[in-house]
Amino acid sequence: PATGKIIAPVDYLEIWTIYMDEYGIVKLLSAPEAGREPEYYKKHREDYQSSRPNQFSMMLGLLSWTPAFSIIKINGKQIIPPRYSEIFFSEPELRKNGYFVVEDKETKKEGVINIKGNVILPAIYDELSVNEEDDNDRIESIKVKKDNKHGMFNKKGKVLLPVEYNTIDGYFYETYKVKKNELYGLVDTKGTILIPVIYDDIDRYQSGGGFIKVKKNGLYGAYFAKEGKKTTIKKILSTEYDEISNLYHENNQVELIKIKKDGLYGVYNREGNLVVSVLYDNIKSYNNGVFLVEKDKKFGLLKLNGEMLLPFQSNSQIRYNYQLKKWELSENSVWVEIEEQ
Repeated sequence: PATGKIIAPVDYLEIWTIYMDEYGIVKLLSAPEAGREPEYYKKHREDYQSSRPNQFSMMLGLLSWTPAFSIIKINGKQIIPPRYSEIFFSEPELRKNGYFVVEDKETKKEGVINIKGNVILPAIYDELSVNEEDDNDRIESIKVKKDNKHGMFNKKGKVLLPVEYNTIDGYFYETYKVKKNELYGLVDTKGTILIPVIYDDIDRYQSGGGFIKVKKNGLYGAYFAKEGKKTTIKKILSTEYDEISNLYHENNQVELIKIKKDGLYGVYNREGNLVVSVLYDNIKSYNNGVFLVEKDKKFGLLKLNGEMLLPFQSNSQIRYNYQLKKWELSENSVWVEIEEQ
């Protein structure tokens, strides 16, 4: 209820009350120090504010003096002093957690202060971004950049990753791809190293389905990611293969991966078990427990148990009929179902 008590004297150029009812705070723009306000602005300020209120904030960027913003509670208590050229609070994850991103008016560096006025991160960073937890707007971590190096903190300001990485990239399976000294690794949102920073590259996106391809010295290996209360990463293949690719998906998970070594192909499952020996010139596809394989320019169908559904022959016109869920062979331009031998 209104009490008539003055919480902000008539000394401010602008007052924002948009968050007053819900969060009990008011954002203030201080007047410039004596003699620093441009004559043009001083002469036309009142007319501009009254005639173009929606453009007032845009005009701040044209001023020769640096604005000073602050935050107070509705009881007049100051939370954030007027030493910042901007204070950001509009993003849902900031509001829900009661966090402000501030920009120092002298250095233009960014930091984080909470609604109690506690400094979570000092305003010493060139850039920072807040990462959400499970799309519920709760802060999971805060990524920062300083002097072209990147790091990560938790929501209390504790170091998760020191500010020593070249990049901290992309959120995927609750992990981040990090780069340090031209090598890559993978960390989780708590800063735990899941894949050591020893690889020339890590491919998470094109592989997909939890399949993570790594590269070192021109050869490839593989890990699998499993989501749960905590993401776990399992190494299944060392970096010793000329090629690695996804062969078969099921329920948005990679189940089989095709590898090439010394010019021949084989297949591993997501547990790292060899299911097709490295003997074939190509392994074209997999469906319904059967692989279409090629060897010595002949084509056949190999079952998971190692038996041949179709012995090797020169006819390459073999397809899987998804409607009938059967393999077929083209004979005289007619597709014929391949029966069990």
